[in-house]
Amino acid sequence: MLRANAELVAFRLVRREYPAFDGSGAARWGGRWSQPGRAVIHAAETYSLAVLESLVHFNIGELPPKLEMIQIRIPAGVSCEVLEAESLPECDGVQPNQVSQDFGDRWYDERRSCVLLVPSRLSPFERNILIHGQHEEMRTIDVGAPQPVRLDERLRQRLHGRGSRP
Repeated sequence: MLRANAELVAFRLVRREYPAFDGSGAARWGGRWSQPGRAVIHAAETYSLAVLESLVHFNIGELPPKLEMIQIRIPAGVSCEVLEAESLPECDGVQPNQVSQDFGDRWYDERRSCVLLVPSRLSPFERNILIHGQHEEMRTIDVGAPQPVRLDERLRQRLHGRGSRP
């Protein structure tokens, strides 16, 4: 385990009608890094990765209209674990998320750190940031006010199949 030596900034897209920062979605449905029952808060290192992750998970070719972005500031000194992509290869013949869920479940259950940085499947050069929703260091994390999700009109047109190539 490490201590973050500088502030980490993370971005999370959330539906307006649900709690923005309590891990209840992951606790209910699970995800790539945890099985149901664990309050894991998912975020991304960058706003653009948060948008990509949301597009994949909503699986509808566009973002829901009531989606908002929250910026999360994790202060220096918060316990942090970093998982490098080569440290946890997904195994052929195993349920798609089984290896990563097992890792994430152990991290959560053992309370090894407040933050876990994991590789993104969508962008091999960026990371997702998992926050342990029940960790004692949670109180030190600053969650910004929700802001509207903003996308360039060209991307919106492409998502709706109306974009044309130059």
